[in-house]
Amino acid sequence: DHPIAGVGPGRMVVVEQADPARYVHTPVGGALNNAHNTVLLAGAELGIVGAIGAFLVNLALGLAALNVVVGRRRLEFGIVETAGAVAVLGYLAQGMVNNLFNVAAAGVVFAVMAGAYVIRLEAAPSAQSTVGDVQRQRAPTGPRLEETV
Repeated sequence: DHPIAGVGPGRMVVVEQADPARYVHTPVGGALNNAHNTVLLAGAELGIVGAIGAFLVNLALGLAALNVVVGRRRLEFGIVETAGAVAVLGYLAQGMVNNLFNVAAAGVVFAVMAGAYVIRLEAAPSAQSTVGDVQRQRAPTGPRLEETV
């Protein structure tokens, strides 16, 4: 009904409750509390630009997480990064069948997963990238130039 601007951020439930015959009681069943996924919610509340933006964010996160889990360089990532990537993939998959932006428990789990990265960086600030660690491990181990002169 409002494809250009949507109904406004956080207003989807208010709009659907104002006209339940149109938005809640549908021919295929009841839509009782959400737009069913994160992309549809963004479209309902922010219009087509919001839906496209949410889709692109989901796509970018999914591709980045897949690269960590199954990409060519997957062995360069540590267990925390791999676990985080799997959590992101699970979050994105669940977000396609349920709107997780409004579910407090899912937000807490996502924050805890993101917090694992903060803990890792706090414990070892010099290890901000496991890629750098792998590159250092692969560095030549022969004598340095000054030792041979």
